[in-house]
Amino acid sequence: MARTAPGELALVQAFVNTRDLEDERDLGTPEELVAWLTEHGLVEAGAPSTSGDLLRALELRESIRDMLSANNGLPLDSEHQDKLDRCCDDLHVHMRVRFGRGDRPLFLEPEEGGVSGALGKLLAICFEAMLNGTWPRFKACAKHSCRWAFYDYSRNHSATWCSMQVCGNRVKVSRYRERAASSA
Repeated sequence: MARTAPGELALVQAFVNTRDLEDERDLGTPEELVAWLTEHGLVEAGAPSTSGDLLRALELRESIRDMLSANNGLPLDSEHQDKLDRCCDDLHVHMRVRFGRGDRPLFLEPEEGGVSGALGKLLAICFEAMLNGTWPRFKACAKHSCRWAFYDYSRNHSATWCSMQVCGNRVKVSRYRERAASSA
């Protein structure tokens, strides 16, 4: 489907795409959340997790998806921003500023471990992408039944769908049929 986002932003992309609207696939239990976080190196296997952790993770994921939709031209109203702020507040994650090397001279690192720290790490990656200029190219598919996270590699930053061959084609065929039906 969509090409992978660069660097650590690929981790956020994978997190957002844990919900597949078309296949009706999602993280359904705290154990599934921990399994996903473990698979992606964000927590140790068997880390404790509660239904509250799962709820916070899903809320954070959908808040990020809303921001990605805004990167694709949809309005991001104050309700979405307030929801994201509440997600951040509910995590209770403290961040440390760290000095790195190479392409990450400065970054945030969560002080906590576990699920809260993992979600904090995902937020820190989003923050870094906003600072380094890669964030505007990180989008959610404009097809309402998809909303898959993708990275816009087009030269003019104008990609609208996660895949021109799949969602883009479906939208174009649908519009063609609508025009044909209205002219008949």
